[in-house]
Amino acid sequence: MDVEEGQRKRKRPDSTALSESVSPPQVPSQQRAHQDNSISNAQKEDGNDEDDDANRPRNVDKVFYGKSMLEAWYYAPLPAEFGEFVERLYVCDRCLKYMHDQRQMAHHKMRCRSTKFPGRLIYEKEEIKIFEVDGRDHKLFCQNLCLISKMFLETKTLYYDVEGFVFYILAEKDGGRDRMVGFFSKEKLSYDNYNLACIMVLPTHQRKGYGRLLIELSYEISKHEHKIGSPERPLSALGAAGYRSFWAAAITNDMKAHPDQLRVRDISLRTAIHPDDVLSTLEWLGLLRYWKMGSGSPPARYAYFSPAMLDAAVQSHRLKLDKRIDPSHIRWE
Repeated sequence: MDVEEGQRKRKRPDSTALSESVSPPQVPSQQRAHQDNSISNAQKEDGNDEDDDANRPRNVDKVFYGKSMLEAWYYAPLPAEFGEFVERLYVCDRCLKYMHDQRQMAHHKMRCRSTKFPGRLIYEKEEIKIFEVDGRDHKLFCQNLCLISKMFLETKTLYYDVEGFVFYILAEKDGGRDRMVGFFSKEKLSYDNYNLACIMVLPTHQRKGYGRLLIELSYEISKHEHKIGSPERPLSALGAAGYRSFWAAAITNDMKAHPDQLRVRDISLRTAIHPDDVLSTLEWLGLLRYWKMGSGSPPARYAYFSPAMLDAAVQSHRLKLDKRIDPSHIRWE
């Protein structure tokens, strides 16, 4: 057992919300917004009016992407020419351009020059590919991606100000074509070393472990950059649950591999998980102990466990310890 001195909790600013769609919410009955859904130039330059968007009724019914038909969940800031409510929105599975006319989309696909996703292929294993896309180099593609994701994310997300972010596009191989099934974004320059800003998995591809895979990749990137990472706050309830599951599995595996090096700082350095997140996860697992060192001193915190306690924690929380991503297949520059 090793002692980890009490640390003051760092303050986290309210930032871009993180949310992963996990299961469809109760979609409101179809209703037309009695307001103009157009986005002003000021909003385009500044990003968007997120607080207003959260209270607006959804303005798209069905989304057609590739071979899938999806039911939109939330409001999306479509251009004014799309009208107040769109019955059917068609999305090109190559460039992510969106239209409300099926014939126009069919004509577009005949002329679309995009044969693959932009950016650099950084991961490929079996049926999965991940592309790293710079928001500055491929601005329109990333803007389209963000707008489409907004239809499945309740919490705020960037729409137009994408140049300061890198996007990691998760794609499934479908015959001779790659189809986007999810993504996460990461701020290029984060003074708090946030390793993930926003995450989304399409409803048709949930329950496949893709959210976990993307979270794991974000921490592999932190390890490669020799940084301690953490997602931007605030976390949605679903996002918090996904992260708690990942942190618990990663920390449990690390403790099994290093039973004699259990200081929170050491666990953090090996896993790239922030010490605050390590502490909260150990407490959640019931593996954190407090010991009063003396008057005027903050309580010391112990990472304490036996093999039986660790196994019991894994079973009680139904932790999945297997990694979803294979680090040996990541292509670093």
